[in-house]
Amino acid sequence: MTDRARVIIEHLARGDLRKETARILGIAESSLYREIATTCRKLDIPVRPAAAVNTAIIKRLITLPPGEPVDLTKVQIDVLRLIAAGRGTSEIAAMYGIAPDTVRYHVRRIMKALGARHRVHAVALGWQRGILGPPGAPPSSSAPPAG
Repeated sequence: MTDRARVIIEHLARGDLRKETARILGIAESSLYREIATTCRKLDIPVRPAAAVNTAIIKRLITLPPGEPVDLTKVQIDVLRLIAAGRGTSEIAAMYGIAPDTVRYHVRRIMKALGARHRVHAVALGWQRGILGPPGAPPSSSAPPAG
């Protein structure tokens, strides 16, 4: 991972929006997207910022201070884990056999409970608050419910 990619991922993990991050770093937003995509391909993960942050935390490429615990439902934790793994709304909906709007509802509830600005920030906060596991440990896999 390049130093610039690490800095981008740190900003996103802190809750900065992509547009803000690009402005802060003095780069074009398209350059930021390219850097994230290149990093994801090098790490062999889905090309999604949430997956990049999740992998950077697991591999201890970035560190985050611990945060206050928060309670989420089992479904919310599963959805957060799938977002961290790089799954999109449609994929999560198909896995659970629910409507994409239902997934978006769960995501909004997760973000509100965590105080997250966006999905990538929610992943970082999930690690900080011990929901996704202790930093450095791989997240436990979530399988959709049977039936």
